[in-house]
Amino acid sequence: MSSTPGHIKGSGPHRSTSIGTARSDDALIGRKAGISTHVNNDYLTGFAHYQSRWARIRQTIREPAAEMLGTMMLTLVGNATNCQVVLSSNSGVASSQKGDYLSLSFGWACSVSLGAWIAGGVSGGHVNPVVTLCLAVFRGFPWKKVPGYVIGQLIGAWLGALLVFGNYLNAIAIVEGGKGKLSLKTGELFGSYALDYMSAPNCFFDEFLGTFVLLLVVFAITDKNNGPPPPGLVPLVVFIAILGIAVGFGMQTGMLSSPFAVSL
Repeated sequence: MSSTPGHIKGSGPHRSTSIGTARSDDALIGRKAGISTHVNNDYLTGFAHYQSRWARIRQTIREPAAEMLGTMMLTLVGNATNCQVVLSSNSGVASSQKGDYLSLSFGWACSVSLGAWIAGGVSGGHVNPVVTLCLAVFRGFPWKKVPGYVIGQLIGAWLGALLVFGNYLNAIAIVEGGKGKLSLKTGELFGSYALDYMSAPNCFFDEFLGTFVLLLVVFAITDKNNGPPPPGLVPLVVFIAILGIAVGFGMQTGMLSSPFAVSL
């Protein structure tokens, strides 16, 4: 059987479930080893047998760890954008406000695309439990990987938010009127709260629309039959999608599109 560049000889077709970059796992093995991708599966099996315990552990956690780093970048840049724009509106923090709603929209678009770029080559750059679950349901992403991906994403989101909170701790204290005081005034920087006039069905429909747009774009750019963009440009398409969702659906519920997303 003949083989094509980037695929292990004898391997079947591979449907990509990557967001950050559309890649073949088989091609990745060859590139990282610095050898031809025409590798015999028996050779790889034998190589794995002689790996150390730590090497096997590393191989097991590398994809969840990539999701953790990518999601940490997402919340790190996104939450920092929230803090800078909102906290700087207080004259005790800054002489003038540093940004507006459009700044928030661009900041979150940047954060998601950067996260996808960081994790894309290793895990596919899902950086969102909703994306992981939908790829498992509709695109054949292995269910056994879903728990590890989701746990990595949640830990990364928490770490990113924690770093931002520590960085803006003094500014938050000024806005709150003292250290150790926390309220919804600054809590909305790290959480999402619907506007007062929004009912539960309204909130659900608003979030459904935003998530639908996001997933439709994700499925389109990872479908090899749909003329997808080059692998390195996939996060750029994600940037455009998130920017569009932010400027169109961010007002009423904060553009969640994710269990851990932060309010705009």
